[in-house]
Amino acid sequence: MVQLVMFKVLVLDLSQLEKGIDYLRSKKEEVEDRAKAAEERNEELMARQDSIEQSKLERIRADVQTHFQRARLFVDTPFWMQDNTQDGAKYALLLGERSKFRGLQVASSR
Repeated sequence: MVQLVMFKVLVLDLSQLEKGIDYLRSKKEEVEDRAKAAEERNEELMARQDSIEQSKLERIRADVQTHFQRARLFVDTPFWMQDNTQDGAKYALLLGERSKFRGLQVASSR
């Protein structure tokens, strides 16, 4: 009789464990789905941010070029106004560094 009661308790415990395992599996799938969705959203946002940064950089380049032309400065296109990659790695646009403006020449008024 005691063994039968113990067997019933073990069977109940196993069924509860199976339910718990099933519950945890479903939660794991939910978490994985949310993680995948978050990763996809992050990629979309990164692409959008890259697009915005590129647009701003193009605007800065156009504004600087317009400034040079209005000031009648004739320059070779500075490297920072060209493609902003070097050996495949992006580098920052540093307008404040004087060394970036080597080669500027004021147009002769003659």
